[in-house]
Formats: sequence, structure tokens, C-alpha cells
Amino acid sequence: MSAWVLVLGALAVAAANGANDNFKGVATIFGSRTASYRTSLIWATLTTLAGGLAATVLGARLAAAFSGGGLLPPELVGLPTLLMGVAISTALTVGLAARIGIPISTTHAILGALIGAGAMASAGQLHMSGLAQRFVAPLLLSPILSFALVAVLYPLLSRLRVAMGVEPTTCVCVATHEEAMAPTRATLAFTAAPAIVHTCDASSKSTVLGVSARQLVSMAHFLSAGLQSFARGLNDTPKIAALMFGATLAGVTLPPTVTFIAVAATMMLGGWFGARRVGETMSLNITPLNEGQALTTNAITASVVLSASVFALPVSMTHVGVGGLIGIGWSTGEAHWKMIRTILLSWVVTLPLAAVLGALTFAIVARILP
Repeated sequence: MSAWVLVLGALAVAAANGANDNFKGVATIFGSRTASYRTSLIWATLTTLAGGLAATVLGARLAAAFSGGGLLPPELVGLPTLLMGVAISTALTVGLAARIGIPISTTHAILGALIGAGAMASAGQLHMSGLAQRFVAPLLLSPILSFALVAVLYPLLSRLRVAMGVEPTTCVCVATHEEAMAPTRATLAFTAAPAIVHTCDASSKSTVLGVSARQLVSMAHFLSAGLQSFARGLNDTPKIAALMFGATLAGVTLPPTVTFIAVAATMMLGGWFGARRVGETMSLNITPLNEGQALTTNAITASVVLSASVFALPVSMTHVGVGGLIGIGWSTGEAHWKMIRTILLSWVVTLPLAAVLGALTFAIVARILP
């Protein structure tokens, strides 16, 4: 029975991860009005699933990093009751964040839960010496790297666009409210609201090699968003699959390929039904975007996350992606700092919250299923 509880707990983490993370890769498509929410969600779902399936071939090393090896005493690595505590507490942490619309890191949540449950299981005998190098350093440095790359490269790319003669053209739409009749005792008063002027579209009048520059940017933007979602699926699926591998020790044989596919499919479903709130936060509430800005941050985020996956570094696409968006907002002076402060605070809280929940959950599970 304990094995199936572990499997269900890990799948709950996958569903919560999908709800919190799936839309992040395509947030710029929706935020820049390149595509509707539904189109963006479909693209996110397909490309995240593709990344998760690719993890069946490329994700073994990263899965091993999240089994607890190097952090826990050897006798606790893969312990089913400990992994159950980690899975349940991670699902609670990430699911709560998805519910309130705050983008947090599943990687942080798993790491915090491992520390909390591991400390409880080992009476505090954790091997913390390698933690900073293996986990903390990549998690802390990756969003800083993303921010720096975007903040430096975007102004350079903007100058290159101007040098190539690719100039945006904006059309202005003017709308007025219809006149309304307001009856009084003696007369009928006619009122009209003032005109509302707003930008309704932006396009480019230039071409590159005979193709509309706007079309080129749109295609590259769409592809970069898909690549970013693919990278997230590739990087996150092994971390969650690592929780399910403990089921083998509990008497249930789960081939790695089946485990990866189950996690990827559950992430897809979680994102399809639960991504809206976090998607709106990432798309609309960090900084305004045009397509060029969106393309820049997508390309850099995907490059950082894919590079980390190749070298089995546990980075968070949430942190990397938000770091890139903040870099754009910094460059343009249009960052929404109130929301950014809220997101950064949630990152600080994620690990200790997951650690506390991990310790409590392990204590309960160990008592019920010794």
C-alpha cells in the first residue's frame, strides 16, 4: 500500500507542478497579445509534454540528483516513507502557490521538503556540505544570470534592429462612448464621454530578405516560447520522477520510462486545468512586453534552462524566466515592482515552508506506515 501512496503523492506533485509551471514558457505569447490564452495553453501543453517525454532519454542524471543522495545518510536514500513526506509536502506547497497565482519553484519546494523530511528521519544528520554547490548555487545564480543577460543583450539587440532599419509602426485607435440621455424634471440632458485614445496594434513596415520583419519576429517568438516550455518539461520531469523511484523499493516495479511518461502526462493535465492564475501573473503583471522583448527573454531563458539540463544542474525555469522578465522591465523602466517584490518574497518563503511541511508530513506518514 505504501508504494501506491508514494506513486499518488508523486503524481500530485506533477499535477501541481503543471498548474504552477506549464504556462510560464508561453507567458510572453499571451502577455504580448501574440496569441489568445487558449492558443498559448495548447502550445504550452504540447511542448511541455514533448520535453517531459524527452526526459526519458536525457533525464536520468537529474533524477538521481533529487533522490536525496549526497544530502541524506545512505540508508535513507530512496526510503519510501521519506519520499512520501517529500511528495505530499511538495504538492501542498506548489498547489497552494498555483491556487493564489504566485509563480514559485517546484525545485525549491522539493529541496525544502527533502531537507525537512530528511532532518526528521535522520535526527538532523544531513550532509549539508555539498548542498550549496550542488543545489543552492545553481538555483540562486541562474535567475541572476538570466537577468544580466537580458538587461545587457536587449538594448544591444534594439540598437541592431534600428541599424537594420526595422522600425515599428503604431496605429492609434480613437473610440468614443455613445451619447446617453439623462432625464431631469424639465429637460433631457445629453452627455457624451470624452474620447479614449489607445494603441491597438503595432507592426513593422520593414522587411528582412523579402519577408515581413513582424512575421519573422512572431514566428521566432512563438518557437522560442515552445522551446522554453520544452526545456521546462525536460528539466522538471526527472525531479518529480525521482520521487516515484522509491516505489520500487517498496515492492512495486516501475520502469523508468513508464515513470517519466506518467509524470509528463500528469504535468500536462495539471497545466491544462489549473494554469490560468499563474499564467496571468507571469504574462501581465511583471512588465509590459512587445514581441521583440518577449523573444529576447524567451531565447535566453530557454538557453539557460536547456544548458542546465544537459549538465544536470537543478535550476528553476520559474526563477530563470522571471529573472529575464525583470531584466526587460529594468531595461525599459516599466517593471511592476510591487508584484516583483511579492514574487521574490514567495521564493524566500518556499524552501522553509516546504521544509516544515516535509518534517510534519514525514512524522505523520512514518507513524501511520512504519
